[in-house]
This record gives sequence, C-alpha cells and structure tokens, in this order.
Amino acid sequence: MCATATASRKLIKKWAGELQVGIWERCDWSVRLYPDRAVARMPFVKWVNNSGSLDESYQRITGPKHAQLLALAQAEIEDDADYSPEACELADRSW
Repeated sequence: MCATATASRKLIKKWAGELQVGIWERCDWSVRLYPDRAVARMPFVKWVNNSGSLDESYQRITGPKHAQLLALAQAEIEDDADYSPEACELADRSW
C-alpha cells in the first residue's frame, strides 16, 4: 500500500479584511494559515472585452512566503498586535 500525503487541516491563523478593487469599495479578502501551507482569497477585476467584473482568486502559498506568514503569526502573538495589512500584502505579492 502506498502512503499518500494529506494536507493539514489545523488552522493556525486567519487574517481577513476589506479593500478597494477598481470601483468596488468593500471587497473581502482572507488568508488562512495552516502548518504546511496558506490559502489566500483575493478579489480582482476580471476584464472581458471592454467590461470589468469583480471576481475572486484563490492561491496556495508554500515555501518562503509561507515561512514569512508563519513568522508574522508568531510576531502577532508576541507583540499583541494586528498584522492583517502585512498578511494581505504578503499574500497579494505572491500572485
């Protein structure tokens, strides 16, 4: 029997907030941090011909960006502060 790798389901941290995307002022974003990965949900404007509509993109974050998010979660605990803007920026740069 072959052993398969399964993704961790233990949520370490969730950051969420709102940002402006194009003409839409209150668009929700989130970053869910797990021990082996992070999952970012970011809004964006999807253009088809000359028409733009609001859409969402999901991105799995691993490697160095994931390590930075883990460090950010630890710093948030140590500093007793909210680092949601930093988490959004790190996840947004990973696209």
